[in-house]
Amino acid sequence: MGNGKRTAAACIGTGLLASLTLSGVTPALAHSNGLTAAQTAHHSLPLIMQDGKLVPTTGADKAFVDSAVSLLRSLHTEEDTVPPGENTDGTDGTTAEGGTGTATATDGTSSSSSDGTGTNTADSPGTNTEDSDGNGPAAEDAADELSRLLAEALSRNNANQLPDPLDFDNQQADPITHLIPAAADRFKQADGSYNIGRPAPGGPGAGNAVAGLEEFYEQKITWGDCGPFDPSGAGAYANEDVECGYLIVPVDYKNPGGATAAIALMKVKAKNPDARIGSIFMDPGGPGGSGVERIFDSVTASSEVRDKFDLIGFDPRGVSSSLPMIRCKSSAAFDAQRQGSDMLTAAQRDKVLEHNTAACYENTGKGFGIAGADFIPHVGTVNVIKDLDIARAAVGDNKINYLGYSYGTSIGYQYAMEFPDNIRTMVLDAVVNPFENNPEEAAKYAEYTATTSGTVSSELSQIQGFQSTFEQFLLKCAAEGFEDTPCALGTSTDLNTLMAEYQKLSQKAWGSNVYKGRDGRVLSFEDFTQATILSMYSESFWKYLNIGLTQIKNGNNATMMLILADIYYSRDSKTNLYSYSDSAFQTIWCTDSGTSPDGNDPAAATALTQEQYKVAPFTDPGKNEDGTQRGLEPSKDWCTFYKNQHTLPQGKSLKAMPNILFISTSYDPSTPYQDGVVAAAGAGGTLLSVAGNDHAAYDFGADDCVAQITNRYFVDIVVPTDITGPEADNAKDLYSNVINGTQCRVDSFRATTAAADVTTGAGSEVEITATGLVRNTAYDVELPDGFTLATPVVANVDGTATFTVKVPANAAAQQFTYTVKPADAAANDPVVQVTGKINVVAQETPVTPEQNTTATKPVAQGKAGGKQPLAKTGADFGMGAIALAAIALAATGAGVAARARRRG
Repeated sequence: MGNGKRTAAACIGTGLLASLTLSGVTPALAHSNGLTAAQTAHHSLPLIMQDGKLVPTTGADKAFVDSAVSLLRSLHTEEDTVPPGENTDGTDGTTAEGGTGTATATDGTSSSSSDGTGTNTADSPGTNTEDSDGNGPAAEDAADELSRLLAEALSRNNANQLPDPLDFDNQQADPITHLIPAAADRFKQADGSYNIGRPAPGGPGAGNAVAGLEEFYEQKITWGDCGPFDPSGAGAYANEDVECGYLIVPVDYKNPGGATAAIALMKVKAKNPDARIGSIFMDPGGPGGSGVERIFDSVTASSEVRDKFDLIGFDPRGVSSSLPMIRCKSSAAFDAQRQGSDMLTAAQRDKVLEHNTAACYENTGKGFGIAGADFIPHVGTVNVIKDLDIARAAVGDNKINYLGYSYGTSIGYQYAMEFPDNIRTMVLDAVVNPFENNPEEAAKYAEYTATTSGTVSSELSQIQGFQSTFEQFLLKCAAEGFEDTPCALGTSTDLNTLMAEYQKLSQKAWGSNVYKGRDGRVLSFEDFTQATILSMYSESFWKYLNIGLTQIKNGNNATMMLILADIYYSRDSKTNLYSYSDSAFQTIWCTDSGTSPDGNDPAAATALTQEQYKVAPFTDPGKNEDGTQRGLEPSKDWCTFYKNQHTLPQGKSLKAMPNILFISTSYDPSTPYQDGVVAAAGAGGTLLSVAGNDHAAYDFGADDCVAQITNRYFVDIVVPTDITGPEADNAKDLYSNVINGTQCRVDSFRATTAAADVTTGAGSEVEITATGLVRNTAYDVELPDGFTLATPVVANVDGTATFTVKVPANAAAQQFTYTVKPADAAANDPVVQVTGKINVVAQETPVTPEQNTTATKPVAQGKAGGKQPLAKTGADFGMGAIALAAIALAATGAGVAARARRRG
């Protein structure tokens, strides 16, 4: 078994959620013409329905195919044109609800079924049980003969062994042009290869630039039609509201004059260009997710953000439409490994792993004049953030606005570490713990993880999150069912009972010899588990998981479970080919993180797997007939054979940063709630806690409390605290205790601002210090009439600014107020401002400023724990009693900060 990292950080883009139709089948993942052959690696059943016709999948058994086609034609008169296995409504055999009705089977037969399982009857394939079409005995004889031929083929298929994942020589390679978008033709050479070349000059080159990279920062992007950027070749991105282009970046930033890569960008243009503020860059996660694909979903969204910003999705280097692509194992190898790996020994798994990694190095860069060994070392996040900063400058933004989901939050946090002065707004939703690779830094925030993690190892925190969300699914399923489908696992209120019912079904999948889909593929335990994991990403998937479990329970029909697993792995059932998102996922992950020091220690690996089964029993494959535990034999860590690892810089706490908004959902399965708390505390940012079960919460076009708060932040750089949404019983406090709360709650970890109250005489100069400001930011000081600023005010990297004020000679002996606020409020956090006092006395006296210390750790505010909420603007200026004390102390020549943090 793996070490638990296989599912770690895998992010399913929210655009996929809409792809499941009411029938439970997505067009990209299900044949639209009913009858399909068993599609194994060996193509045992040599025919498949395509465009309403039976055609051979190989050159074998041509006589069989010809006979089948001839007989099929005899069934189809003008009065009876329904292909075998199809319903008259044109669907694939499921009803609109996906849970009941006539269901298609692997041999083209159908039966009336109340559970949607697709259980076969003895009726002739492709015929109606009532024989109401008037075809008579001839059609029945033909149907009987076709049934015999199909049964013969299926029998041969069933007699075959599972596809052999170790049969590398006979696993067909993907076409060399597979998923290379037509947009790449701009780089095509006469010999058919591609040469990306140098960036075009003439771009805006806005904001800061890294020395030595001016050629890239000042490039001009050629924007145009997005249709050719669709890797599938279908032109799905063609739309007048979007435009696409390539950003040219160096493969190796240490050698900017060397090879280059092309980063695909899609711009969804602001609806109100006259009110345009800038751009928002978006990454959906993964690693390996396509920002181009995800941002296209926002074209029809309506919101103030949609009006005032260009939304830019980008495919990180090596991903999707970016060039060159990370390409690893073939689709045939992928199918074989999914179906046939349950029973492999550890040594056999290691051979598969070594083969897959070698395929990455062999296939990546093909056709682009760069070897995989030269490209793969540079696909990690440390280079992605540099690409992102070049993109910021190339689109004309002095500072970046960024939205990252899941792994995209790692991109965001690393960007904040590398380019802290280039941020206007940043939203990190479904947060990956930035200190996963820095135990010492993580220990500083242990108070926020003690309740959830306990003694659980850090490697299992994510799978523990999936288990928690799965338990929410179990309870809802048992209590309510889903639409018209009762819960497949019963109605018990006991979690252990429900889990046992689930395991009865899942553990039977071990060995891939019980459950089959309508296309003939078998369902392994691994795929059963991945289907469940996929379904935990959003509650909108839960009803489909329940349908899948119902099909399994009532007829060993794996159709829906395979569809869910296919979505996870991005398999297209029309072509039987996979996208390369999984290739990118593993390669980027291993380049970033790699194998841990004890990752290949057999004893440690076995102990980790045993711990995983306890923490997340839905992943437990059960026991063999002799009582021994399955899946314990330790195989090598999945990053073992990568040559360049651990390139991700260690996460570190940030100080004096622009306000970063972190969004964390209470029962997020993939990125546990506590990780968002830790990240917000570590960055000194603001946390938006959301009560819910989904992976990620913010959507450009939504109008819930999450969207209202986030939209306000993007537009005004202010996080409102008075928007709470409805009541919720699955909220969590900052320490992950479940509480009754509201859907949205805002807690601030911002540093306390403070400014010295000083006493001086008329006609003097006085030095004043303000703290808690944003690093390297210019500030204005509002002074009383006649007072002047003798020095500019710029906060240093610690957020401290010291400046000198000239007091007029005719200043009256009284107290005066000054306010420090951002010089450019439109580009900087307007909330970070502070008011102080200058007490002018009759005789000039020595300046005696006394600075209040900033809080030693961030103080969370909000409704949780009885703490006081922030003001609507996010500011918490000096309160009456403190201000009175400041006046009294100032009269004696002492000073006090004009602003103090209330603690609950």
